[in-house]
Amino acid sequence: MKDLAPLIVLSASPRMGTTLVQRLLCSANDCLIYGDSVGNDAAFFMSWLSTKQFAVGQQAHRSDPMLNGVLAGNTAEFIADLLPETEGYLASLAKFAAGPLSHCAAEARGHGRPIWGWKHAGPQAWMIGLLPVMLPKARVIRVDRNLADTMRSAKAASMFGPGADFQRFVTEAVNSRAALAGLSGRLPTFDLHLEDLVNDPERVIAGLEDFAGCARIDRAVATVKLNHPHSPWVAPLPLTSEEEAFVHSSEPLRNRELVA
Repeated sequence: MKDLAPLIVLSASPRMGTTLVQRLLCSANDCLIYGDSVGNDAAFFMSWLSTKQFAVGQQAHRSDPMLNGVLAGNTAEFIADLLPETEGYLASLAKFAAGPLSHCAAEARGHGRPIWGWKHAGPQAWMIGLLPVMLPKARVIRVDRNLADTMRSAKAASMFGPGADFQRFVTEAVNSRAALAGLSGRLPTFDLHLEDLVNDPERVIAGLEDFAGCARIDRAVATVKLNHPHSPWVAPLPLTSEEEAFVHSSEPLRNRELVA
C-alpha cells in the first residue's frame, strides 16, 4: 500500500464540492478520479490493516517462538493462536489490503490515465490521520466551503435530522477539517475553496492542473451545476435559528485556513 501514489480529493463534509473537483479532474485525458465508494473502501482497508498490524505486531514476541517450537516438533503447548512468521504475514496482509486500490491504479493506467485516485466527501478524522502512514506517496486536494452553506445544501439532501443529529453532523465536519489541516507538512496538499472556484475559476483550475500535473482541464465543466444523482440541481434549504447559532459557534474553525 505504501508504494501507491494516488491523488485524493477530500473535504471535511459532504456538499463541499468534491464531486465538481472530481469531474474537473476527470475531464483531463490523463486523469481518473474514482468516487466515494472507492474512498470508503480505502478507509475500510486502511483501518483494517492498521488494526491487524497492531494486533499481529503485539503478538510477535509470543507467536514467532510458538511457530518455531511447532516446527521443531513441540506440540505439547496450547497453540490455538498459531500464526505464520510475523514479518511475512504482515507483508501479505498489506498486499491484501492494497489489492483494490492497486486494481484502480492498474485500470486507470490501462485507460491511458496514469494520474489516478479517488474522492471522499466527509471522511472521519481518524481516517485522515492514517493517510500519511498508510499512503505516504499520496497527494491530497483539500476542498473547503463555507460551513453554513454546506449545511444548507446537506439539509436539502436530507443528510441529517434535527437537533442532536444536526449538531453531530456539524461537529464531525469541524473535527475532519482540523484533521485535514493536520496533513500540512506531512503530505503534499492543495487547498481549493469552492467560493474561489465559483468566483475565479480560471485561476483555481490552473492551480489544480499544476498540482495534479494533469493535461488541460475542460473549463466548461465548472459551469454545469450538479448536486444530485437523480436531479440536475437541488436548491439548499434554510437553517433554523438554532442551527444557524450552532454553526456560528464553530466560527473560528469555519474561517480557519487549511494550514497547520
